Amino acid sequence: MKRSWIETFSESLGLIPKISDRPDWSEEFAMEGPRELYKYPDPSEWDDFTELDPKAWPEKKERHYFIVPTTCFNCESACGLLAYVDKDSNEVRKFEGNPHHPGSRGRNCAKGPATINQINDTERILYPMKRVGERG
Repeated sequence: MKRSWIETFSESLGLIPKISDRPDWSEEFAMEGPRELYKYPDPSEWDDFTELDPKAWPEKKERHYFIVPTTCFNCESACGLLAYVDKDSNEVRKFEGNPHHPGSRGRNCAKGPATINQINDTERILYPMKRVGERG
């Protein structure tokens, strides 16, 4: 792998680790030819969808999900979402747009996938609250 002058300079200052010490992944991920772009899992894969865990890199750890179509309620548009539920822990791991939703057709604003932050919020109200004193 050929290094640029900025990489060589940054290595000499100690700003980044030596690139020559890193493993060479170029052969492992080399493409033999053009590949088809991947957008969304096919509905036939929704019961058992397998994806590599990006947080486990450079290990190739597989995550198994089942995918549940749902709706975003952060605004009045009610865009379609796909919830990726981890099969091991039954927790929602991420949201993506649902390409089969007639309104949004897989396209969402930033609020849709950010719904995961509302689910995992530690200060979320988990049960109905009762009024203790008088109203007002």
